[in-house]
Amino acid sequence: MFEAVIFDMDGLMFDTEPIWASCWPKTAIEFEVECKEGLADAMRGTNGSEAVSIIREWYGDEVDSQAFVDRFYEIAHEALAQGAEKKLGLDRLLDYLQAEGIPMAVASSSSRKMIEANLIRGGILPYFDSIVSGVEVEHAKPYPDVFLKAADELGASPQKSLVLHKVVSRFRIFLAWQRDFTLWCWAVQNQRFTDDLYITGAGFAHDSFHDQG
Repeated sequence: MFEAVIFDMDGLMFDTEPIWASCWPKTAIEFEVECKEGLADAMRGTNGSEAVSIIREWYGDEVDSQAFVDRFYEIAHEALAQGAEKKLGLDRLLDYLQAEGIPMAVASSSSRKMIEANLIRGGILPYFDSIVSGVEVEHAKPYPDVFLKAADELGASPQKSLVLHKVVSRFRIFLAWQRDFTLWCWAVQNQRFTDDLYITGAGFAHDSFHDQG
């Protein structure tokens, strides 16, 4: 049995990925630049200085990178405030883990304010013993700092902690996490990402929490 279970949030517990993706074109329009193909994928799971660096790399002097990222988050937070659909089977899984006495945490690249807002709207905040935002650690994803901090706050050994995470395009980098965690993946987004998962041999992939019966 695991000592703790650590959840990603966006794209795993809530169907927020389409909302985040829709905000990049809106931001680009305001800055009068093209929303370049692949930008949403490149920015997924980033925050803070990493996000600014990626915008600078993609747009150079065309935009003020910090202002672009700041405005993106303003637009995204307004959109996400309307709520996102909770993933099928999540409540059942949380009930099971709680009944087994397994401590749970959320570790997400999103801000603490946004994490808490989603958990409150979804009616699941009381399940979690810890919340860790990517802005609270030195290295954002794909580095595992946010998960290591969550495990520490739960008083659990990383090697005996289960991380539930969506499959992402940068999954090959996540392979290094296997030294620290047991990594399972839900919310497969497309076949390309699924292939990356099986090539690395990292964890297990499922289309939804409901798949586990």
